[in-house]
Amino acid sequence: MSSIGVAVDSKISSRCSDLSDSNGSWKPATQTTLDAASSSYGDEEFPFLLQPLHNASCPITVSSQLESLESLQLTVGQSILLSSPTEQSRYVRLFFQQGIARLSGSFGDHFPDITLAFCGDSESSWLRLPDGSNFLLEALTNSSIGLHYADNCPKEQDLLWDWLFDFHLVRHPVGAEARLVALLKLLIGRFGIRRSEGYELPFPLGHARMAELIGATRSTVTRQITLFRNKNDLQLIEPGGTFLLSARLIESTPAMELRL
Repeated sequence: MSSIGVAVDSKISSRCSDLSDSNGSWKPATQTTLDAASSSYGDEEFPFLLQPLHNASCPITVSSQLESLESLQLTVGQSILLSSPTEQSRYVRLFFQQGIARLSGSFGDHFPDITLAFCGDSESSWLRLPDGSNFLLEALTNSSIGLHYADNCPKEQDLLWDWLFDFHLVRHPVGAEARLVALLKLLIGRFGIRRSEGYELPFPLGHARMAELIGATRSTVTRQITLFRNKNDLQLIEPGGTFLLSARLIESTPAMELRL
């Protein structure tokens, strides 16, 4: 049976004024509330996790027998583990009623998780779960997510294919500055909010995460972010640590399609 392992990952992203990495300190995990799960699967009490999690790639599983959920509430930094321990691949449909999340591949303690996609904003997406796979879905904002397993899905709606293609285009430019601009344009195009002062990216994104996505070092990203701030092309919105990007930066050529 495929399972959705519900993990409470209380790693809270740092909100430093210098736009430092979002990998903040670990805090004790809180109790998961699954109202929809209780009504569908009985009044099972999900226990507290008394110890902080040490690695987002190896979350502690609270329940491993939930086949589907109509509505799962996640706060910022909490994660769920999507796994397929069966002998064949299966599919899961993700329906975001609210919020934005990051999907990553989980490969154990000794390997960093790899960002595969971002999803949310009232989006309905299909995800293929290969045999023996472990995917981690981390809430970047407070999220309400529906999860439904199936044996097949429309191939043209596969979430990973779309995002891996987009990430390939992001990494195509030669210079780190061009790749970073391409990444910001991609995320603004998918999730951005138009403001009178520019475009807001409605979730925090740390330097280390951006470095992973564009194939650069964290110091390179930090240096480039500093240049953007000095040119008034990037501001940090407090509280929350989200970005406000100038229209000049986002609308510069070569332009990417903005789906706002």
